[in-house]
Amino acid sequence: MGAPPPLPLLTGIGSRLLQSPTSARAGLRERLEALDGVRVLLDEPLSRHNTFRIGGPAELMARVSTLDGLSALLREAAHAEPVVQCQVLGLGSNVLIPDAGLSGIVIKLEGDFERLEFGEESVRAGAAVSLGQLARRTAGQGLVGLEALSGFP
Repeated sequence: MGAPPPLPLLTGIGSRLLQSPTSARAGLRERLEALDGVRVLLDEPLSRHNTFRIGGPAELMARVSTLDGLSALLREAAHAEPVVQCQVLGLGSNVLIPDAGLSGIVIKLEGDFERLEFGEESVRAGAAVSLGQLARRTAGQGLVGLEALSGFP
């Protein structure tokens, strides 16, 4: 095989949201805060959300706990004027975040996205479940095959 892929670099994209008038930014924030399953944080330090503990603030961070909340948030971002960039930040391992932070909306999944559902011979994992947790819980249920993933972040 070849060399492993480089670490992803999350980059600010020329803040469309910050270039919008303050009232537009406030309006979007208010619409997002009104959504069920969405909690909005303004200028949240991203150093709190990655394993390297580096990086500036997220212009808006949306902590999303339901699929309906995620769908509604993405619709609001797509229909904002101008369209607002969204980036999903997982558990924060193997990412480098610039000191200037990230513009637009950084999405953190939690709540319903942390669920594990076990069948007789299967498992269904939410997008916010860590590979280590998935491997441990499946082994605990007598399911095999994911043990090798336990060391991955």
